[in-house]
Amino acid sequence: MLAGHDDDTPVPCNRCGALLTRDLTSIHAAKNSTSSKLQDYRTCPMPRCSFKVNHGVRLNGYVNELGYMDKLQHHLHEKYSSSARVTFIDLLRNREYEAQTGEVLCPVCPSPTCFAETKSFVEHFFRTHHRHLSLDEFRQRRRAILRIWPNFEDYPGGEDIKCPGKTD
Repeated sequence: MLAGHDDDTPVPCNRCGALLTRDLTSIHAAKNSTSSKLQDYRTCPMPRCSFKVNHGVRLNGYVNELGYMDKLQHHLHEKYSSSARVTFIDLLRNREYEAQTGEVLCPVCPSPTCFAETKSFVEHFFRTHHRHLSLDEFRQRRRAILRIWPNFEDYPGGEDIKCPGKTD
């Protein structure tokens, strides 16, 4: 799935046939299915870059999801110069990164708000948007939020994409 499908290509669910993008497939699928493991991976947004992170890797028994997302941001900053990133400004913006600095962009704020770490974005989201974002607004932005914060599936607003045959 990671090698053959980009983030925007619809992927059919092998249980119910629903067509969802790769990022939403991980929330849709059963937690014990192979597709649910997709939520553990994020790929570099730069063209032809094979770098990916697995935020589901356990460190000392705990999943360090946010720290692993920072590895992707660090990769963007270290491997690609500011001018190289600016060349792909639209591509990076669509993946919630500010091209010049490589920082995470908040997909909810009306004006660009950047964060040096994923954890800072999540704290900002709960402090600023959590209580004020309607369910419809959240659903409109959930793919963007999912790109930054892979394990938000328990946040209210994902019920409409969960597989009817899902077993927890």
